[in-house]
Amino acid sequence: MPEYDADGRLIAVHVDREPEWTPAQVALVLGVEAHEASVGAHGQPLDEATSSESDPNNPEGIRAYRAGIPVVTPEGSTVYAPLRDWAMKAQLDAMDKWREAAGDNANTNGLFFPVSVIERGDITNN
Repeated sequence: MPEYDADGRLIAVHVDREPEWTPAQVALVLGVEAHEASVGAHGQPLDEATSSESDPNNPEGIRAYRAGIPVVTPEGSTVYAPLRDWAMKAQLDAMDKWREAAGDNANTNGLFFPVSVIERGDITNN
């Protein structure tokens, strides 16, 4: 909104802006952040995972945890196998290779190896 003096000269412009986020959007983002903070790296709620009700030595416990994904063997039994994160493996392998090339006393603090996806036909030895 322009503001003019008595002679009709523009002296100010007032800008009314809408908020970038609505209250509902702010509440949603804060809720997601709170949820993510309440879940451990294993994907389970921390308040449950650290509760005495989850302690395998507690005879009155109400839950237990099993790690791995169920895989049926050729014999028909179920085993719980680890899941391999191939992107993380590529990242950790690159870090190991860098440390080896840099030497045992090299300071690798703060180094981070971003991972990118490439099509198999585009893979080179670089």
